Amino acid sequence: MAVMVNKDKLLNSMHLSDIYLPFQTDTFSVQTSKSHIPFLPTPQDDHPPIKHAQHAPFFHSVQTGVILLCLIHNGLIVKLVSLSTETPPIRFVFPYTVLPNPALILWESCKLHIFTVTARGSLYHIVIPIQSPQQLWSTSMVNNWCHEYHLKNAQDSLQALVHV
Repeated sequence: MAVMVNKDKLLNSMHLSDIYLPFQTDTFSVQTSKSHIPFLPTPQDDHPPIKHAQHAPFFHSVQTGVILLCLIHNGLIVKLVSLSTETPPIRFVFPYTVLPNPALILWESCKLHIFTVTARGSLYHIVIPIQSPQQLWSTSMVNNWCHEYHLKNAQDSLQALVHV
């Protein structure tokens, strides 16, 4: 894959997760209010490697530049990577598998909002304040950065495409 990072930089045949070392990526655990968290399924031989994205849309705005949203680790991690700035990636680790098509939107030019639905019937709303055009998000999250809503009449294990 070849991706233009800045005007003068081009990445060629490189996995995006290899650009930043793990200690350069901020990771936040997303909590649930549900009582039973099942054990994580063991990866199958026919599944893609866990670093490979199951879903990877691009988001672009004047305020943020280009952001790549990756659903990785068999749907347990949502990762944001800025392709326009030097902002290190940010990862959100979920207690349940996130269904394909999480949404990323910009609100009033100052906050990014992520909406995800999990296989256990939860809708998560994550709010990320934008710091500046050069440093999009902060390494510390403000209070109430994540909200969980329970879907009524959801099965124990949803398998569907979601459009938020």
